[in-house]
Amino acid sequence: MGRTLGLVLIVVASGLLIYWFVVPLFVAPPTPPAQTAMKVSTPPTDSPNAASTITRALPSSPAESGQNASAAPAGPALAAPRTSEQREQDDVEAKRAPYYRWLREQAGDRVTDVRLADDDRATLVLYTSIDNPQIVPSLVRDVILPDAYRFGFRHVRFFVPNPAGSVSQYRFDAESDADADGNWTTFHK
Repeated sequence: MGRTLGLVLIVVASGLLIYWFVVPLFVAPPTPPAQTAMKVSTPPTDSPNAASTITRALPSSPAESGQNASAAPAGPALAAPRTSEQREQDDVEAKRAPYYRWLREQAGDRVTDVRLADDDRATLVLYTSIDNPQIVPSLVRDVILPDAYRFGFRHVRFFVPNPAGSVSQYRFDAESDADADGNWTTFHK
């Protein structure tokens, strides 16, 4: 009985030692997260369509990140493969880039921000710099009618600034919709 118990303990101890040495070969140890400085910039609006822009500044040397200087620097993270729908959206946005540039040039200081609606990629959202009854018709005439339909936009939402001291910075003022022929109709809310 004593010999059997001793043999069982030796087998268990040997198994634990083998496990202790073999497992690290197959299971990668968790890597500590790299220290990053984050800068969050919020858009000039508090509307539900506003999305925060986050940029990360990675440390320029291993010493800054708290890693040993002799450690090999980590390469850039691999991006997840894009779906065909995401690639299609990227292509559409690349084709719209000249329109965005032109819109900003034509609108000048009348528009403070231009973005896509979160719920519909065919909806353009414009934030104006002044609350003037003529601002929306002039923007429709100058920047929407000429090319918005050609670049795939079917709706445009206009937000105007609220008076000073209001809870929210902007309010929804009007929406323009295009019909199948590219004719735009504006509805004031």
